[in-house]
Amino acid sequence: MDENAVLGPVDPQIGNYPAASILKVLELKDKRYIDDETLILADMANKAKAQVMDCVYEILRANNMEEDRALEIAKILTEGRWPHDYPITCKDLKNMGLNVNHNMPLEVYQLMELYP
Repeated sequence: MDENAVLGPVDPQIGNYPAASILKVLELKDKRYIDDETLILADMANKAKAQVMDCVYEILRANNMEEDRALEIAKILTEGRWPHDYPITCKDLKNMGLNVNHNMPLEVYQLMELYP
């Protein structure tokens, strides 16, 4: 990562809404008072969360992370803990156990210079 780069949460969105927020409605409101559209969105939100979490988990495992740790980090990044504009810094990622650094190859910067 560049020293100015940050990662954002990768929790899924369903339309304009974070999947985690749609699912929160099911926790806060009696099902009898939830309309069908919201229930359908919640079903989609559950599926989307599982799909994104599996994807992040597979990426972490493909990079030799231990199974339990990969599952924990995948959950953190996909559960809707933060809004999408929350910056996850290199330091935060290191604290999670990800192998990140600021050693960007010079070629990356040279390529970026071609697209001002």
